[in-house]
Amino acid sequence: MTFDKFASEYLSRGSIQKQKRSAADVERLLARSAKDLKTAKANLKIDEGVAYSVAYLAMLRAGRALMLLKGFRPSDGYQHKTKAGRQRRLPIILVSTIQR
Repeated sequence: MTFDKFASEYLSRGSIQKQKRSAADVERLLARSAKDLKTAKANLKIDEGVAYSVAYLAMLRAGRALMLLKGFRPSDGYQHKTKAGRQRRLPIILVSTIQR
């Protein structure tokens, strides 16, 4: 599915809404996502479950940054589904990053 089709479908469902783009907000979300990945990596040997939870938060923030960059934001209260459902490969990328 192309991003345009995704946006059209999710706008019609009410799952996302248009949002003014903000480079500062995108940068803030990506910086926090990177910090979460470092935290997840640091916790991997201590508590794997916590590490994966923090990595999941990193994925959510990175997904939100991507959506904001494209001019949208989740609006339905199921933000993890709106972002994670669209970016199925992102958790795999994050986990492989943590394990390095």
